Amino acid sequence: MTLIPTHAGYNFHFDHPFVLKLREVIEGRLADPDVSVDDLCECMAMSRTPLYNNLRAHTGMSATAFIRFVRLSYAASLLKETSLNINEIAYRVGFRNPNYFTRCFSELMGITPTDFRAS
Repeated sequence: MTLIPTHAGYNFHFDHPFVLKLREVIEGRLADPDVSVDDLCECMAMSRTPLYNNLRAHTGMSATAFIRFVRLSYAASLLKETSLNINEIAYRVGFRNPNYFTRCFSELMGITPTDFRAS
């Protein structure tokens, strides 16, 4: 499920092989709250600058924002497809703090996780 965030300025090309591979790497370690940009660089066999430049060109996002976007996209599908409570979903997608998860989700989607599930 690909979500369109409420933030302006994102330039999405999610069908690009680079973006698909990066998303696959993140989804493979989704529950790990310690996934970092350095981890992505290692998995993609590139340094930070080329990773950042490629990601900016294809998504308009920084690496950190893209990690959060992938986490929240998966959370949205869990909200719709499961009966897990919001705290469980937050932990499953790599957030340590359910309140921070709710704040990030609300900023991205323009709606709280509870309201998203009900819609």
